[in-house]
Amino acid sequence: MPSIHVLSIAGTGRGGLAARLDEAGDHGLRIEAVSTPPAAYAALQRARPDAILVEAPFTRDKAVLQRIVAWSGAPVIAVASGSDLFETGIEDLISPRARREDALRTIRTAILRAQGRAHRPAPVEASGLRLVQEEAEGLVILDHDGRVRFLNPAAEDMLGVATGSLTGQPFPFPVHLGESTRHTVDARDASSRTLELRFVETEWGGVPARLGSIADVSVRAALEGATGEAASMRARLRDVDTALRTPLTTVIGFCELLLGEPFGPLGDPRYHAYLRDIHQGALALLAMAQAEKRDGDPR
Repeated sequence: MPSIHVLSIAGTGRGGLAARLDEAGDHGLRIEAVSTPPAAYAALQRARPDAILVEAPFTRDKAVLQRIVAWSGAPVIAVASGSDLFETGIEDLISPRARREDALRTIRTAILRAQGRAHRPAPVEASGLRLVQEEAEGLVILDHDGRVRFLNPAAEDMLGVATGSLTGQPFPFPVHLGESTRHTVDARDASSRTLELRFVETEWGGVPARLGSIADVSVRAALEGATGEAASMRARLRDVDTALRTPLTTVIGFCELLLGEPFGPLGDPRYHAYLRDIHQGALALLAMAQAEKRDGDPR
């Protein structure tokens, strides 16, 4: 993977994790170390890094972390323990004792996740319903030959492939820049999934690349199919007559009778809640049946 630029903020100027990452020499990171947040802000004016790594002592002050997140413009990763730091807006968390390879994976995934959000499509309108796009958890980086340079674990899971098996291989689906495409795949659990793919041109460490987001939209696809079934159901409801309306009226009447407790209290207050739900549901269904009957009446 091409080198990525990480800005490290640590009180010593070269923090513990940053130092360990820098010692490896083959990790694909270019680490720029500064000792204070103001120095980091000045460094941002020269070039925007791919990620910002914040180490002690600045991870001990949530207000400082919040300010760094506010002006960073890049995903902020804290080197600390304690999930409560996520409330400051950081992208991810790395334990100070994390293994080098685990830390590298977290940094790269955080960058890809942030880039994926930046290119996420807006919610769409379908048959009068506002369907919100599922979270795009799968991320993929392709070179301009269409070969996979990186797949995060969520993408491998959604595509149903073994870990690392696609790296260096052609991506198995057509790549259409700037538009969403859908594909049906067999998941690892033998179920069928509908995936939505979207690719954009981007840069990865200064090298042109293609960033793809992969979302499991199986539920959304099912909802869109259900809207067509609902239209068919509405057509059938136009034929509803007294065979349905009469029992509905009976249900509504007895609900109202029981809610009035003419023969004594019902007891547990939950009975009232259940009866109100039945009453409201029956009223809604009756109103729908009457409206559909009226709309379908040729007179």
